[in-house]
Amino acid sequence: MFKVPPDRRQVMLLPPSVDEYVSPTHRVRVIVEVVERLDLSRFQVGSADTGRGAFQPTGLVALLLYSFSIGVFSAREMARRLETDCAFLFATSGQRPSYRTIARFRTDEAEALAGIFAQVLVACRSVGLGSLDVVAIDGTRVRANASLDAHSRRSQLEKELGAAKEHVARLLAESARVDAAEDAAKAGAEPEVPVALADRKRRVAAIERALAEMTAAGVDEVNTTDADARIQRCKEGNRPGYNAQVAASGKDGLIVGCDVVNDAGDTDQLLPMVDAVTTQLGPIAVVVADGGYNGGANVQGLVKRNQDAVLAASTEKGAHERGRVTGRFQWVDFSYDPVADEYICPALRRLAFAGIRGSDPDGPRTYRGVACEGCPLRARCSPDKPRTLEMKRTTPYLLAMAERRREDRRIGHFGVHRKAMIEGHFGHFKHNLRWRQFLARGLKACRAELRLLCAAYNLMKLAIHRGAAERVARAA
Repeated sequence: MFKVPPDRRQVMLLPPSVDEYVSPTHRVRVIVEVVERLDLSRFQVGSADTGRGAFQPTGLVALLLYSFSIGVFSAREMARRLETDCAFLFATSGQRPSYRTIARFRTDEAEALAGIFAQVLVACRSVGLGSLDVVAIDGTRVRANASLDAHSRRSQLEKELGAAKEHVARLLAESARVDAAEDAAKAGAEPEVPVALADRKRRVAAIERALAEMTAAGVDEVNTTDADARIQRCKEGNRPGYNAQVAASGKDGLIVGCDVVNDAGDTDQLLPMVDAVTTQLGPIAVVVADGGYNGGANVQGLVKRNQDAVLAASTEKGAHERGRVTGRFQWVDFSYDPVADEYICPALRRLAFAGIRGSDPDGPRTYRGVACEGCPLRARCSPDKPRTLEMKRTTPYLLAMAERRREDRRIGHFGVHRKAMIEGHFGHFKHNLRWRQFLARGLKACRAELRLLCAAYNLMKLAIHRGAAERVARAA
């Protein structure tokens, strides 16, 4: 015996409510509730006095945040989901904006959308999320919405320009020889320019224009599709892209800071990320980052900010490996005495400051052993002459960070858990949400896209946190 299905054409006595579209615990309810409390005065949607009324920003912002939280980034796909998915209809209160409206809103209001991240972060922290006891910072390379074929580097263009000019010279010589041989047969005729020569000359002119534009802009590479994109080392190889930086709470995983830059390395991003988080949210107890951020200048900057941090080893690894292979002491085996400006060797003998190499006052500083005679460890150090070290001014900070890592391995264990604190965010973005390439073009637009994605991620965390709190309350 089967249940009798209702007639799909049967008219309902009362129209259905939009509130009945989704379950009471659905994630989209949390997103809509937070969006309705946000300050959306920066959005200029519907500011014109003429024409048809515009969609309010509340529904469009909620639509974008929910779409990003489940991995839907295409405006066309959002418009298709509005025809079939009740959660999407709940976000827009039953309205169905076209894909053009969604795309234009995302493009025209990129700067205002980027500001949503800060407001969502405040809402999440108001319920206890986003602890700053430990903050992990990391970066990932994300492909730009541009082709590798549209990317050129100065060195590549200069090499191609030289080859093109040589080709032109060969073609000119060949053309002159042919013209001389044909002068008798075509006396008085207009000389013809070979097609290959004309094409090559146009290529030379195009390369020279590109080099001139690079010089005027002060850059060494350019992409004709996305001018801000730079070559990044991605999983698929070198591709035009950006460097996405994220700072997350080590306690609950809430993203407390994010940014997009086009620098290929992470070294110069540590201090700006720390400053951004502390300026907006307050002091951080401990910062944790991988070896890509480790450097004497960074550690020096952290010391000036009175900021505790655990940075993974980078250059020290090579020194330890050389010491293991050669059996000799390396610079990492020495300690520094800041009061006397001296280094102390493993045998507790001093290396005094002997001068600066070169004319640069910030150049390498030379330290030389003053009591190496009779040292029992001299065979592992410098058997024939007093030991000499050439150190940067920032090397003592690297040695101090090495000591901080040893302390962390004994009592803190922040460095051990760094991967679990931050790298799962990138795995969620790239694997679960399939966000491996920016849709926007340009540094500002890509920064807005990442901040919107991080805001959606934080709202997902808020929904999970609220659901867990409700389950605990029901159990009690």
